[in-house]
Amino acid sequence: MNGLLKFILYSAILYTVDFLSAEVHYEPRWLPALVALFLAVVGHFADRWVLPWTGDPLAVLLGGGFMVFTLWAAAYLFPDSEVTPDGALLAGVLLGIAEYGMHRLLVSSSK
Repeated sequence: MNGLLKFILYSAILYTVDFLSAEVHYEPRWLPALVALFLAVVGHFADRWVLPWTGDPLAVLLGGGFMVFTLWAAAYLFPDSEVTPDGALLAGVLLGIAEYGMHRLLVSSSK
């Protein structure tokens, strides 16, 4: 369930940032969903292995850094895409905020 929630939220955030920001443009149009799927799968396993080991603040910072790099690097794999470092940082911060909220939800539901 955690991975599905991540995929839905990440997709919504990436498509919104792509639509509203001139700093982020993914082409083909399905690329944000592919990036969201990749981040959701990695994040799902990181929540099981990294989050308990590092704690919430460090896990969010590490995950956020990984997300920013992934968002920026994905544009280089698809030549028609363009993501500036500022755009990747904007999307990464929004994804990090969503991730922190999901961590809080995950911790509160496990008690």
